[in-house]
Amino acid sequence: VLKHIGFVQSKADPCLFVRRNELGLVIVISYVDDCAACGSKEALNQMLAQIKKSELSFTVDEDMRDYLSCEVLFNKDRTKGWLGQPHMIKKIKRVFGEAVAKLPKYRSPGTPGVGLVRPKEEEKLAPLEEQHTMRSGTGMLLYMVKHFRPDIANSVRELTKFLIGAHPAAMKEMYRVIKFVLDSQSMGLRLEPKMEGGKLVFLLKGYCDSDWAGDKDNRKSISGFMLFLCGVLIMWRSKQQVSVALSSAEAEFVSVGELAKEICFVIQILLS
Repeated sequence: VLKHIGFVQSKADPCLFVRRNELGLVIVISYVDDCAACGSKEALNQMLAQIKKSELSFTVDEDMRDYLSCEVLFNKDRTKGWLGQPHMIKKIKRVFGEAVAKLPKYRSPGTPGVGLVRPKEEEKLAPLEEQHTMRSGTGMLLYMVKHFRPDIANSVRELTKFLIGAHPAAMKEMYRVIKFVLDSQSMGLRLEPKMEGGKLVFLLKGYCDSDWAGDKDNRKSISGFMLFLCGVLIMWRSKQQVSVALSSAEAEFVSVGELAKEICFVIQILLS
């Protein structure tokens, strides 16, 4: 329907649709049956009228406060925003609140200097019930990392190594991350574009880093990056590198290459 009324689907991201006409610009992002649109008021009203003619059934929420379980809050003049997931926080608290209640307050999500090792064949794993708990808890944390908590990305990445078989040490680390999240539940992602003289400052800036042979199982290095657009954090990731770096310098070069790839992806979207 969007294509039929003149929207162009992005080649970089198939869930992104853009249309420009005499009434202005409209950008639509879709996720299954949930869509979010932004643009000039006249162009948005035109789009809604055209979609209505297609006989699709839909509802419109003009003030987007909740999208894909994410809460979006703005200040009065809509120059600043905050993104969080209070629904997920409540769910984690309901499921794991009692289990982590007596744990101390941690200053970091993961234990500093500790790299978890996958269980050996002869090693005793946690009971089946705890295995389910591990998968459930890690899944919830992954959803938070995806949307608004880059600070726990590296710790949660470590936990994903134990979704098939977790030992007690991995369970302990998961509970630590959950405790950290619950103690910092008011934190969210700040959306504050950089402005100068009332105009948006267009700037694409990225930071990256890596360790060297950080994974004790296969000696592969871990990369991390953050990408900012107009001063707003839009992408972040902690991931294991594909190859084994033979030096710390090589690991850093791989990390830079991964960041460059994501920058090209963002530029493709912007050119849409």
